[in-house]
Amino acid sequence: LSVFTQSLSYQKVGQTPPKKSFDVEFLKNKSLADLESFGLKTGISEKPSTAYSKIQEEAILVGKSSLDADLINFVYGYQIDGFPLINSAQPLSTSYDASGNLFTLRYFLLPEVKVENEYPIIKLSNAIQLLKETKKPIIKIEPYTDIVASTPSIGSVTLKSANLAYIANNGEKLLQPFWVFEGDAKVFNDVIKVTAAIPAVDPTYFLESLTPKPQ
Repeated sequence: LSVFTQSLSYQKVGQTPPKKSFDVEFLKNKSLADLESFGLKTGISEKPSTAYSKIQEEAILVGKSSLDADLINFVYGYQIDGFPLINSAQPLSTSYDASGNLFTLRYFLLPEVKVENEYPIIKLSNAIQLLKETKKPIIKIEPYTDIVASTPSIGSVTLKSANLAYIANNGEKLLQPFWVFEGDAKVFNDVIKVTAAIPAVDPTYFLESLTPKPQ
């Protein structure tokens, strides 16, 4: 167990667990119950994403499927005022063997926030137009391989979803809503997942808030 000012991590050491089938729903509920007992459940989404991993000596590697996996991983996201919070580090994750034994825990503390105002949100159609006009709207590419990194630009992106979310940037005290777009793009023969973001607050709101009021 390692405890730091802004994070903690735990990893069980020992032999590789025996191969068994994963009861995903049971293990997800076990994860949520454990987080509740640890006092770490506040402000997280109760619908984690799942993935599988494989133990190889001292390393934990990504598993291709549940058939060759030793652990199932649950990754949780924070929520603010009912909207997801996107940040550079996954705030909370747990992993279990098929018997329900906790194997790893990763927790990143995010600052407490409170919503003080209601912001005028631009329409989705306006956000899409801004997305087309903005030069660097992409905030994440998965997987970010050497081939992707060496590509001068990504051509067309097929949008799959658009949602409102908050984005946490290091050093910034103000969180504002963003329209977050997810889609697929092709780089040579590889399909990559692209995430882009456009500020969702009507910019006139900030101009009006900064304009001195007549005395």
